[in-house]
Amino acid sequence: MKARKPRSETVGERFVEKFPEVQYQFVQFFSDHLIDCCRTFGGDMQEVVVLAVLGQHHLQNTHRIYPTANARTSEASIAASRIADVLGMSRETVRRKLKLLAARGWVRQTETGAWELVGEVGDEAARNDLEGLSMRNMERLARLYVGLEKLVGAPRSN
Repeated sequence: MKARKPRSETVGERFVEKFPEVQYQFVQFFSDHLIDCCRTFGGDMQEVVVLAVLGQHHLQNTHRIYPTANARTSEASIAASRIADVLGMSRETVRRKLKLLAARGWVRQTETGAWELVGEVGDEAARNDLEGLSMRNMERLARLYVGLEKLVGAPRSN
């Protein structure tokens, strides 16, 4: 009996077959999102990516995005040096961006020197202040999903 390919492999093959259409859908989504972020953050895309790395780390550790993550907020903090390493940015640039985010009331430095989002899990200040951006992104993501679904077919049910 022949083993079934993973869905991601099948979808990837369809993406290659339909490359121009897939590329159009993706670039439309991505550029619209980047433009929206650029406008929301006054053109400071480095601030955007610093917050994105910190936010992803926070989500992984507080919302159990991955089964091995645990929901202790103390583990949701991350060192500025780690963010710099992930982004390939200088540590000083990351520290400056974190200070700007702190001035917005979105992040704070812990006693250990690491950085974390401000607010309770699910009610973070950045999440609340960026709700408009998040909702516009959900709309863009839905359009991307529908556009790609037309190209590769609806997901199989298990």
